[in-house]
Amino acid sequence: MNTLTQTQSDGSTADYYELPFDACELQDLISYKDMNAQLGEIFRAAYRYGQAGHSDKLRDAKKIKYYIEAEIERLETYAVETKKVLPEASHTWVIPTPLFD
Repeated sequence: MNTLTQTQSDGSTADYYELPFDACELQDLISYKDMNAQLGEIFRAAYRYGQAGHSDKLRDAKKIKYYIEAEIERLETYAVETKKVLPEASHTWVIPTPLFD
């Protein structure tokens, strides 16, 4: 498994766009980037967008929407359960403090 770290791009091609030398299929990239099930489904549907006989562009777009909404819900649930705000979330948490007389 690849250990991923966040990096900032200076505008040129960033390291996170480089492909592993031994990647031959989408599943290799999904595994390399340690994508969860939702992200893997989004990646596959976007890659084949409208090209599979069983799935036209509208079906693929709906599939992408379904899985991204599931991923957003997962991240928001995690933030609530852990009382943390993930960096990409836009929630503000108010922590109540006891009142003293």
